[in-house]
Amino acid sequence: MVIDDTTRFRADDHALTDRLLARLEAGPGEPGDWRELADGGVLMFKSRTEEGAQVALVCDPALVRQVLADPQRFSNEPYAAIGGGGFMLAMDGTPHAEQRGWVQQQLFGGRAGAPLWIGQLAEIACAEALTLPLKRARFDLVDLARQAALRFAGKLFGLPRSDHVLLMRSMQYLYDGLVHQIIGRHVNTDPQQAWRRSSSTALRDRIKALIADHQSLAGTGTGTGTGTGADADAAVPVDVRTARRRQTLHKELDTLRADIARLTGGAGPVAFTPLCARFGTRPQGQAGEPQSPDERAALVIGLIGGVIGNVQTSVAIVIDRLLAGTGTELRQAVRLAQAVCAPAGDTPGAKAARDELRGCIRTILAAQPPVAFVPRRVAGIGAPVELGGQRLVRGTDLILAMGAPARSAAAASGSAATELGGAEAAIFGTGRPHDCIGQYLIEPLLVRITAEVLRLPGLDFVWNDTDRRLQRLQRRWAFKALPLPLQYARDSRLVQQPLCVLMDVKEPVAEHAAALQAVIGYGAPVIERSLREARHVHFAWFLLLDDNRKLALFTTYDGDFDAYIEYFANAVGDLFDTLFEHLADPPPMPVHQHPKEFVAKIRAYNGRNAPVGGYLFSAHPTLRVADLDNAAAPWRARARPLPDGATS
Repeated sequence: MVIDDTTRFRADDHALTDRLLARLEAGPGEPGDWRELADGGVLMFKSRTEEGAQVALVCDPALVRQVLADPQRFSNEPYAAIGGGGFMLAMDGTPHAEQRGWVQQQLFGGRAGAPLWIGQLAEIACAEALTLPLKRARFDLVDLARQAALRFAGKLFGLPRSDHVLLMRSMQYLYDGLVHQIIGRHVNTDPQQAWRRSSSTALRDRIKALIADHQSLAGTGTGTGTGTGADADAAVPVDVRTARRRQTLHKELDTLRADIARLTGGAGPVAFTPLCARFGTRPQGQAGEPQSPDERAALVIGLIGGVIGNVQTSVAIVIDRLLAGTGTELRQAVRLAQAVCAPAGDTPGAKAARDELRGCIRTILAAQPPVAFVPRRVAGIGAPVELGGQRLVRGTDLILAMGAPARSAAAASGSAATELGGAEAAIFGTGRPHDCIGQYLIEPLLVRITAEVLRLPGLDFVWNDTDRRLQRLQRRWAFKALPLPLQYARDSRLVQQPLCVLMDVKEPVAEHAAALQAVIGYGAPVIERSLREARHVHFAWFLLLDDNRKLALFTTYDGDFDAYIEYFANAVGDLFDTLFEHLADPPPMPVHQHPKEFVAKIRAYNGRNAPVGGYLFSAHPTLRVADLDNAAAPWRARARPLPDGATS
């Protein structure tokens, strides 16, 4: 099809666009590949939201390379809708190269010359991010990776913990906006997928204030680990709230430096300068240097957004691919993961394993890049551009498909690198001639998260009873990773389980609450004996809450829920029968004759009142009641005997 200023694109019913969308949304194993729609390497289709606009989806690797290598005719302008013209991704030619060079200097040269400690920050961030998801047997891999990336970026750039929620929400909006601007706006009309640029305003203002905070700490000789204060005006008075905020930031930075030193085996805190401090110097007249606080804040936000978006999708792609691959490949990756995370430290063996695992990750991502597409626009200079047999006029949007040119057996297995230039090409929207500056920040974190997840015992997909198949990774518009539930053997990390049951007391409340107190009072010896003989309950207690309107039962137990509850249905079913006489909505009784129904009722109560996020702390997470009893036996033998009839 030839397109010029006098020829309109004829696809008024968006039939081709809808076909493209259907294939972009296809899940693993579903027939059809969106690349097959591109005849000659370029698919022309009509945008869903840009009235009358024509869009070129470029699938041929040689044509993608041609576009990336020609910034004079193909502009980065589509990115400007996300972060404005000062956003580095939206720059072209010399301005882009100069700002990129300035950022590289701050990242890897830096005015202080201090290292960034990327590997150590990745390890610390992963340890924090794993805390909550792994309290449960099932977790969302994409969210776990996102939380690790958020914590990593927060530490790297020098954000205090109090900014975590703001960063998380803003980055979700930013990433959604990026995906929407690149491809979503052309294939989809769902308003819920649209992006609100104003959502990043609060983060931009916070980053500007944070840069000033780091400048202040540099001026007082604290907080940055470098500098003499030449870049800060220590004489500027600040209010009490700002002073407290900076004091908190200073303390958190000191703690972080001590944690880094612990991982490196150092005797004291290390010199670490967060990137907000490095970016906070007053303009020095260097080429590419941001001139205003707004420009510096936009630069920081763009870099953080690139880290988080790429990491969460990359981890999901890699783990999904390995779990679905051959057993040999998975066992090899698990072996490498164990070596990477070994407590011995940064040994030659750990370094070799890290390099090998990084190579495995690169190969997988070369076939399935986390940045599936990058946008370009035909620049407003010269005649219409010829590309793959199409004539593209000024203003035509292009969507460049990164990675393997088609889904083949080799590409699906991750065994073949992309034609864009080897395993390192096109992974993060990069590849010669379009390298990604954030790749050097992302890869150590990506390796660490992948290793930590792979070494979880019993790691596997979750079975979907509705679809009757395993839940594999799906990507919105073949780009954004959607939630990916996984399961693992939780008992290997935490054998204890929480039970939190809240039951409504019958009316009249005062009468039935008093009866419940009496039942529990006279039944306490029976409860005590049954709990002790069970040998799988650590703690148990009752509470009357909400002005005695609710009876709460809290326990911490070992093992399987059904077996635990059914044991007590049989052991003290008559006591539960008496309790349920005073509670609303009881299960079928007598309880000992309906153990399955009793289990179902308690499960329903427990599901409604589970700990927030599944969080449960245990000082002895892998020890069962029996283990503790056996360990305490020698001490008990030496202890003074209890009076006759008493229990310990």
